[in-house]
Amino acid sequence: MRPPIKTISLALMLLVKTAGAQSRTLYTTPFAVYNPIVATVQNGAVTSIFPGETICGPLGDCPDNFWGVAIAVGTDVRTIGQNLGSTGREYTLGGSVVGPIGLNSYPNTTFRDGTTDGTYNYSVDIFGTVWRGELDWSNMMPLFSTGIPLTAGITYDWADHSIWVGELLGVLTNRPNTLFEYALNGTLMSSFTPNVGGQGITALAYDAVDQTLWFGNDASFDLFQYSRTGTPLSTVAVSGTNSFAFFFTGAEFQNTVTPEPASLMLMATGLLAIGVVGRRARRA
Repeated sequence: MRPPIKTISLALMLLVKTAGAQSRTLYTTPFAVYNPIVATVQNGAVTSIFPGETICGPLGDCPDNFWGVAIAVGTDVRTIGQNLGSTGREYTLGGSVVGPIGLNSYPNTTFRDGTTDGTYNYSVDIFGTVWRGELDWSNMMPLFSTGIPLTAGITYDWADHSIWVGELLGVLTNRPNTLFEYALNGTLMSSFTPNVGGQGITALAYDAVDQTLWFGNDASFDLFQYSRTGTPLSTVAVSGTNSFAFFFTGAEFQNTVTPEPASLMLMATGLLAIGVVGRRARRA
């Protein structure tokens, strides 16, 4: 007797890994011509643009000093000001403006990407120092120095509670741009060199659902998906952005819990289901 198709389908669904496809919404901060904005991206297209309140000049000379592109996404979306004296903004996940947040009061810093572990927010300044602060971006303090001359991407890895940092303009030190993984005490854990083009890695994000890294470069609206061990999985050219921006500066998925135990349970359940179906089929 043939095993029920519904049972087989369920078992296979439990085993499906989403690596190679975008599993959910990516929140990005494109480097914009007129004003910093948040745009959501799904499967190669911009799906929404959060309303901007400030019209800035081509060089970011905003009249109310709002210029936040380093982004953290938890229960809402929060950015911190890129340079000294500039301010970020808080949004709901749906794009409603809550208010100003994340005043950058830290001399000699340029924050271009951010992340969160649900307890703290993190950013890396352009000179390679990782900073940690409160969830409202207050009380930012240097956590450790990577020693990388120029950096522009950061994300929190929920698989082993580490920090990934992306290198920008590695050509200045005669080496390829590299992704580095650090423990929270600054110990280097791993690294790999992706092939992304442009002059460096930007908009670094970690998807806790399938445990993959996503990032862009400073020359296009391409997004690159890699495994945590450096295997390329997909490249996505994002449409709907060229009319208002140059490239993605910051990016994050909404990561609020560690999914690994659940993922392992689903996989074990799927294997068990397939095994049971196979035994029943043989007996029949």
